[in-house]
Amino acid sequence: MFEQWLAMEQFYFNDMWIFVTISCVLGIIFFASIAYIKKRIVQVIALVTIIFWFITGVFVYRGYEEHHEMIALNSYINAANRKYEKKIFFDFPYSYSELSLYKQGYMKKYFETLPFYDAEQLTEEVEYKGSDGTYYYIEAKGNIYYTSQRLLSFSDQVNEPHRVGVQYHLNDQQFETIGFIDPSSIFLESYLVPESLSDLEVSEEDKDKAVYHSDQQIGRWLSP
Repeated sequence: MFEQWLAMEQFYFNDMWIFVTISCVLGIIFFASIAYIKKRIVQVIALVTIIFWFITGVFVYRGYEEHHEMIALNSYINAANRKYEKKIFFDFPYSYSELSLYKQGYMKKYFETLPFYDAEQLTEEVEYKGSDGTYYYIEAKGNIYYTSQRLLSFSDQVNEPHRVGVQYHLNDQQFETIGFIDPSSIFLESYLVPESLSDLEVSEEDKDKAVYHSDQQIGRWLSP
């Protein structure tokens, strides 16, 4: 896949635009001299222009036919998963602040969509502190957070409370040589709590210590 990706980028960011640029230059020359179309040199220019336009059209059409699936993936590439932005003819490195900002964002979909990243499921034990009837309280990495049931569910299939997340790794390390980031951050998906703890009430002490479980990094895990 690495070679296919390189071929797509060569076509989409370089070769296609060389053909388009030459076609535009020939078009400008042609239309600027169309008043002298009876002259032999202008007729030659017109013929060359039309032939090159046809070649360009065929080249672009075939290129899109071959690479359209990978071209569509470019919309999922940003500072979360690559160190520089690919532009026509040039690469523009992201700044350190941009890379840091995107690394702290919940950019899960920008990894899971790219076929050269594989997902690794991760679990980590946490402590369930109980509920106050509205929110659910979790202790992770020494801090207590409260969250809605959007991130927490009870199950009789688990014995201990834990959080479930996913991290993405390149399945071909050659992609790292062209700026792709490996591995991704860890993206929290949910908290799983044993059904037997569903009636546990949070203590007032733990409730007072708790902070809202917002979209932030909690012990290296990014929250949605």
